[in-house]
Amino acid sequence: MASENVLHCAYICAIFGDRNPLINSEQFSQSVALEHLRKLSTFDDPRICEALFVANTENSKLWGKVIDLSPNSASSSLVSARLEFRPNYGFSYGAWAYGLDLLLENERLTHAFLIEDDYLPAKRLFINNFLTKASPGTGFVAQRTISRRGIAPRHAASSNGLIVLDAVRESKRQLGATFIIFPFHLDRSKYLMGTENQITFLSGLENCGYRIEDLSDTCSNQFFDSPTGKIIEFGNPEGELPLRPWFPIT
Repeated sequence: MASENVLHCAYICAIFGDRNPLINSEQFSQSVALEHLRKLSTFDDPRICEALFVANTENSKLWGKVIDLSPNSASSSLVSARLEFRPNYGFSYGAWAYGLDLLLENERLTHAFLIEDDYLPAKRLFINNFLTKASPGTGFVAQRTISRRGIAPRHAASSNGLIVLDAVRESKRQLGATFIIFPFHLDRSKYLMGTENQITFLSGLENCGYRIEDLSDTCSNQFFDSPTGKIIEFGNPEGELPLRPWFPIT
């Protein structure tokens, strides 16, 4: 993985545009994107040079719409910031794959930081926490990985993380796919589809010989448990907190 001195990173945020039924998808998605941009502006890491927000929505009238969010809403380090709408399939993994496919031809970009709409950066230079776990041969550094014996191999459980774009480009060359995801399963609930995609989305990178690492031993990882309404802490409780849960409902 390139050193931070030559790192040129895109920030790709997956947004569930239909999260709040009281607000139309366009208005909601734009408000979420602007909050993320506010955080990026506050922390202003010069290595993050592009921001792309990809909103999944059932509103077909929005599919293909692009909203330019730069320059007034973006930090000074961002060359561009925009919000794009797409059909609601593939969950966050589908949105991330869509965003990566748009950016892969930009050879200047070396990395992308993938984040879901219900997390926000919690500190300046939060990317450094991920970079420290990225030795040569690493394709992705997740917040947290898990494995379930007899059920699922090791995979990204908290899937926000830093991805190496050369690893994604290699996956595209060898396998023809950015991520291995399943947009539709007729015999699965939507929750199980999301779980399956969580397990498989990085398998293309792994099949190309790249490793998946995580921050479990070095950083705190906070997770909002929706059934209980509580924050559950994983990882190292004494470690730094690079990302924090956020509730984009207004």
